[in-house]
Amino acid sequence: MPTPPSFLERFTRTFAPQPLHQLAKQTRWHLRQGKIDAFEFLTSLVFGQLSPKRQTLCSQSQSLSQAVTRQAIDQRFTPAAVAFLRASFAHVLAHTLGWCPDLPQAQLLRTHFKALYLLDSTCFDVPASLQELFPACGGAGSTANVKILLRYELITGALEPLQILAGKRSDQGQALAAAELLSEGQLQLQDKGFHDAKAWRAAHQRGAYLVCPLLHSLTLWVSPPGGSQDVALDLAASLAASTQNRMEWPRLNLGLGQHRLEALRLVAFRLCAQSASRRRQGLRESMRKQGRTPSAKALQLAGWLLLVTNAPES
Repeated sequence: MPTPPSFLERFTRTFAPQPLHQLAKQTRWHLRQGKIDAFEFLTSLVFGQLSPKRQTLCSQSQSLSQAVTRQAIDQRFTPAAVAFLRASFAHVLAHTLGWCPDLPQAQLLRTHFKALYLLDSTCFDVPASLQELFPACGGAGSTANVKILLRYELITGALEPLQILAGKRSDQGQALAAAELLSEGQLQLQDKGFHDAKAWRAAHQRGAYLVCPLLHSLTLWVSPPGGSQDVALDLAASLAASTQNRMEWPRLNLGLGQHRLEALRLVAFRLCAQSASRRRQGLRESMRKQGRTPSAKALQLAGWLLLVTNAPES
């Protein structure tokens, strides 16, 4: 069995100078050869300031192999530098996490979908000096926060950073752009925070599919046989009356007005007693912090996994 590469070997492969030099040229940070090398500029910015308590231009200039002034460093912080750092971040992240998982269900999924994406975002606080570039959501947390929108392709194991955003930007606001990246036969799994009527329509127009947990605030409608007027569905009552562990509404309409979506499937899976109890306890605690009490309807829905999709049953 071959010996797995050491941390140092993985590190040097990830931070190879040549690809990063190429990114510097593509983003027009590097136009002509000067004293400040593109690879050194990047690594001095990322690693060269790990020891100083306060990041300064002087400390960065002193970490280069060829001595330069702090003014020379300052002049290299341009819009092109921002583009270079973003492109480098995407390259390193993809290189680090771009491994192909050995999943037994991958081949089975491939027979149904050309790709299967998991869409999500992650946030982290940054120094308050960046609040104009990356404003946070407010409240008691940091005033500056960065959100990274990512999608992970489950079959091939490819992780793709889509956007770097201010922390205050909502997931829902990014849903349409993510849906427009899909093509025919691809499936995307996303959280309810990404629910957006325009995104569902965009996926449908491209022949792509979405799967999303049901947003409980949506009004549900069923179309009776014969084309008569839609009837509102009391989902909580239907689930409470059922003895089945799985229920499905093959053709359901969601929402009102311009947010209305038609012909979606709703599939409900009953949770085990332990999972249902844990979710209801979390719901009660969340509502308690708001000075409210969860309704009987909300507690009933918390006992089920409710998924909405435009993918056919097959």
